Amino acid sequence: MALALRRLSIETYIIALIAMVDLVLTINLVQSERAYEGNPIMNFYLGHGIPMLILMKSMMTALPLLILEYAKHHRPDFVKKWSRLAICAYLGVYGFMFVKVNLPTLMAEQHPDYHWQMAKELPPGYGT
Repeated sequence: MALALRRLSIETYIIALIAMVDLVLTINLVQSERAYEGNPIMNFYLGHGIPMLILMKSMMTALPLLILEYAKHHRPDFVKKWSRLAICAYLGVYGFMFVKVNLPTLMAEQHPDYHWQMAKELPPGYGT
């Protein structure tokens, strides 16, 4: 098992780590009602409970990573390049969505006089 883990690419570990941090932060912020899930697909699964969100997020991360690890043996340079692009895209989209969806709620929580335009877009039960 340890040998198999060492064969995984560093990009696979990074993508998995980003996904885990994303999941933990999402669960923490959603349970504290300080934010909501900005991804409509994951929001659907969150509507079925935290365990379903964890299961689906894990599957939707693990399956592509397994495919990448398999493809790495056939076209290593191609997979490394696109895995690194995926890392950049994941961080970029996550950062953008955090700023667009969650930051206004967190700012309003810290500064009651903070006014923001997106309050009308929040689902019922969220926001200021």
